[in-house]
Amino acid sequence: MKKTILTLLGAALLALPVLGKHHKKDKDGFVTLYNGKDLTGWNTTGNWLPQKDGSLLIQPRKGERGWQRYDAYLTSEKKYKDFILHV
Repeated sequence: MKKTILTLLGAALLALPVLGKHHKKDKDGFVTLYNGKDLTGWNTTGNWLPQKDGSLLIQPRKGERGWQRYDAYLTSEKKYKDFILHV
């Protein structure tokens, strides 16, 4: 019993830094999702490329025609709810 409690306590202490991690908010209280440099915090199924000006570019797949050659997802590693999207 003591061993189980100590194991759970140790796991909880190790998890605290992760649970306490939060995104920095700007002066208006918004969280920046894209850092303008790389895809840190994002997952993609395609060829999304960060540009020098901070934008993102998707390269079409070679050998394909039409819109399907751009078929690639870009998703955040975190889930968000009750948000305002400011672009």
